[in-house]
Amino acid sequence: MFRNPVVLRAVAMSALAWTCASFVACLIALVVAGPQGLGSAAVAAGTGLVFPILTVLAIAVPDRGYGSTTYAARVFFGFLVGFVAKIVLYIVALVILLDVVCVVAGAAYGALLATALVSLAIDVFIANGIRGPADERLARESS
Repeated sequence: MFRNPVVLRAVAMSALAWTCASFVACLIALVVAGPQGLGSAAVAAGTGLVFPILTVLAIAVPDRGYGSTTYAARVFFGFLVGFVAKIVLYIVALVILLDVVCVVAGAAYGALLATALVSLAIDVFIANGIRGPADERLARESS
């Protein structure tokens, strides 16, 4: 399916991190704001699913060029575009969620923020592991 093992790691890490962040945010919202807070946090966490999807797309789209000299640059560019898109989508989702009357604002904000921050942390972790062919060749020559 994918030639690059980093893509599979990105999918697994994104799914696991989103699940954990959503679960913790929903539990905190349940304790702090009750059942209505739980519902608000669950809706916001579901909305926050777009963040890990963007992470996976940012690394899966340039996967066709895996092994080429421009692969690392393409993935880095994808992460930069994804970062800007996540900021814009975060603001739009927050404005839309807070306009709904029955949503507990603090619970929705916390869950959306948690999923966004976890996704950005996964981006940084994965971007640090991206290596181009020149990087791999230099690493072999230096050892």
